[in-house]
Amino acid sequence: MIPELVVYYLLTFAGFTESQAHVMTCVAKYESSFRPAALNTNTNGTLDVGLLQINTVWHNTSPECAIDKLQNPMYNSLCAYKVFNEQGISAWVAWSLNKEECNTYKVKGVE
Repeated sequence: MIPELVVYYLLTFAGFTESQAHVMTCVAKYESSFRPAALNTNTNGTLDVGLLQINTVWHNTSPECAIDKLQNPMYNSLCAYKVFNEQGISAWVAWSLNKEECNTYKVKGVE
């Protein structure tokens, strides 16, 4: 598990705006409990990998989304930014289920 403040800064480094990084930090909280090694199998046989549970359908769509890199929090954040730019926040079920909290989420330690 990595601290949520670290997750926030990884997301801003990946390209998310400060306000988006707050929301996406909340998404990571619900997707993986801030665990970079999180791995879940879906009923269709695909996997959700890492901090932001990137689905393996994104594998090899860009270098940062390579399956062997998705458990690295930095690459996972970079790939999440790609997914976000192509599909928006609704790509994450955790956001849909927790949007009231996530849309107003503030990471402790960020001014």
